[in-house]
Amino acid sequence: MQIRLARPQDQAAIAQIIARAFATDFAAICRDPGRVAKALAPGVQSDRFFVAERGGQIVGVAAVASCQGRAMAIVPASYRRHLGFLRGVLAAIVLREEFAGALSYPPTTGYIEFVAVADSARRQGVATALLQYILRRGGYADYLLDVTDVNTGAQACYRQLGFTVCGQVAARHPRQMGFSHKIYMRRPADTAAG
Repeated sequence: MQIRLARPQDQAAIAQIIARAFATDFAAICRDPGRVAKALAPGVQSDRFFVAERGGQIVGVAAVASCQGRAMAIVPASYRRHLGFLRGVLAAIVLREEFAGALSYPPTTGYIEFVAVADSARRQGVATALLQYILRRGGYADYLLDVTDVNTGAQACYRQLGFTVCGQVAARHPRQMGFSHKIYMRRPADTAAG
């Protein structure tokens, strides 16, 4: 497996992995991950993504955002084109809050977004390898990420890499979201990557 910085031509593959990995989250907008991927692809900021590649196929993605920019831009025209007018408008409103809000962290903090692995590569260490690569690469004094309270597998992975819980925020609509809290985890850059 090779891990590398994403390229602009990787946008569609990155969007496909995100759409499938977070299909439950996108279901309120559209239940078809293929359409969601097409809608998201133009907004993928490839310079902020890292990809895990196996046999010429991208099997995992992760992004590092900061107060200077997020990993996903909102492209309302693409949402309307691929999801329909009403769902596209709704998607732009909902996703702007989730993807495009300015991060209030200091410039020394990297915010890890969109850790996602293709179904065919799950439980094979892809997410761990991506995060180890990002942490070794450095660039920030510390790293922050969030995970839902129901995603215990990801929490365990992050703990093994040295992340510790630093806070939590209650979900606004827990029944619709499928989780009750987002858990925030932090890791200083000088901790061993495992």
